[in-house]
Amino acid sequence: MDTTMEADLGATGHRPRTELDDEDSYPQGGWDTVFLVALLLLGLPANGLMAWLAGSQARHGAGTRLALLLLSLALSDFLFLAAAAFQILEIRHGGHWPLGTAACRFYYFLWGVSYSSGLFLLAALSLDRCLLALCPHWYPGHRPVRLPLWVCAGVWVLATLFSVPWLVFPEAAVWWYDLVICLDFWDSEELSLRMLEVLGGFLPFLLLLVCHVLTQATACRTCHRQQQPAACRGFARVARTILSAYVVLRLPYQLAQLLYLAFLWDVYSGYLLWEALVYSDYLILLNSCLSPFLCLMASADLRTLLRSVLSSFAAALCEERPGSFTPTEPQTQLDSEGPTLPEPMAEAQSQMDPVAQPQVNPTLQPRSDPTAQPQLNPTAQPQSDPTAQPQLNLMAQPQSDSVAQPQADTNVQTPAPAASSVPSPCDEASPTPSSHPTPGALEDPATPPASEGESPSSTPPEAAPGAGPT
Repeated sequence: MDTTMEADLGATGHRPRTELDDEDSYPQGGWDTVFLVALLLLGLPANGLMAWLAGSQARHGAGTRLALLLLSLALSDFLFLAAAAFQILEIRHGGHWPLGTAACRFYYFLWGVSYSSGLFLLAALSLDRCLLALCPHWYPGHRPVRLPLWVCAGVWVLATLFSVPWLVFPEAAVWWYDLVICLDFWDSEELSLRMLEVLGGFLPFLLLLVCHVLTQATACRTCHRQQQPAACRGFARVARTILSAYVVLRLPYQLAQLLYLAFLWDVYSGYLLWEALVYSDYLILLNSCLSPFLCLMASADLRTLLRSVLSSFAAALCEERPGSFTPTEPQTQLDSEGPTLPEPMAEAQSQMDPVAQPQVNPTLQPRSDPTAQPQLNPTAQPQSDPTAQPQLNLMAQPQSDSVAQPQADTNVQTPAPAASSVPSPCDEASPTPSSHPTPGALEDPATPPASEGESPSSTPPEAAPGAGPT
């Protein structure tokens, strides 16, 4: 609202504010808050997701031109929606600005940068597509490879410079007794700065509109003559959707700005046009909210990337990632299958040759006792410890019958080469039983050779893996 209007409205009378004065000075109410909050809750996450998806594509080098465009556009829309949070705060306080002058200038600057960057970016995109449509053979060969990066960086720098006046002139001032408002008090520079604001926004919009119309006319004329590649068709579809939505939803704001500049010194017409600017600004917010959804509907690559991200996120939530528990499964099976064996024998069993493992009889393991194992079943000892097989065969020859001898021979057939190639601790004590082959030597549980090869208490855990077959 201009200063002339402020002076006239402020001079109507020095009296306390009434309900009628509040409605006349600030017509926005409850439905404005609901509408703006809904746009923020829907648009901020959508633009944040769009910026992340476009940044991922640009980082991996897939569709760099389109990815940089969508990244810059998503950031611009995100900032524009974030600036609307200050507007919601102002509406909730009935037009009163409680944050001071610094926050007021930051609000205007954020609004100006986000609005100008989106406008300049789409104007550059429309010009690029128009040159590509009018000069299809010359322009692609003369366009630099880093042109999208330069354009995006230049757009943000130009939008920042264009919004510098918003850091100087707006301030929080008393409007009506205790009512403090945030407004741009331009005073003597009113006309020049208003013209800069309006023309700086209207001229890029006019360039965007003309280039978009020429591009669409050229595309309709040449669509039946030649078929474009799939990548070019996807980029053209996304650009056409974005530009069409921008033209439809931001055209009322540009027209309201022109009319506001024409009736700048008219108090009542200026007040009505100020309301038109406020409500046409809601259409710009709606465009910023719908822009990421339009890009997703128009781009097949973005839809595929979004589906892959959502599926990975759902799999992470449900813990359905394959191979997450596979390293611990073999240890669980060994612990559940061999609880009755002593610890050193269990380590020796895990390091045995896979060829010799099927020879272990699972029915004899629950009945094996570490203290009575040499007396209960002599034929079961070579199956649990292959290193003691040569000694047990020599000791069992005087007292084994004809039935036990073939069974011991069949059990020794497979691990015999491994035992002969690697010296075991039991081979050192083999001369003692060979010189005195008495039957009572096997029945004595305190015999040192038998206890060294079989008892878990005399064999240290570090020596058992080294003595077994490798």
